[in-house]
Amino acid sequence: MTSDAEFQLRRIVDQAERARLIVDDPLLTGAFDALELRFLRDWRDTHPTDTAGREALWFRIQAVRDVRAVLRTVLDDGDMAKAELAEISAGITTP
Repeated sequence: MTSDAEFQLRRIVDQAERARLIVDDPLLTGAFDALELRFLRDWRDTHPTDTAGREALWFRIQAVRDVRAVLRTVLDDGDMAKAELAEISAGITTP
């Protein structure tokens, strides 16, 4: 594997480590939880005919979930990059 590829893998691992700090931060996770619960409560309490209001709240709920999903993807990518770097260090080549 080229050194450019290894550099890229290390960059992915670094990003994952930064994402881990975010995901493990109780202040941020608490804020995400509070937002999602508030949006769900507000969505539930809207009048059924308030389509625009309900849709806006649903999009907010999805946005919070999307941020969480992006962070999970960064963590997963970091795990795969770590494994690939370990293989490189061990002299194992992958096709």
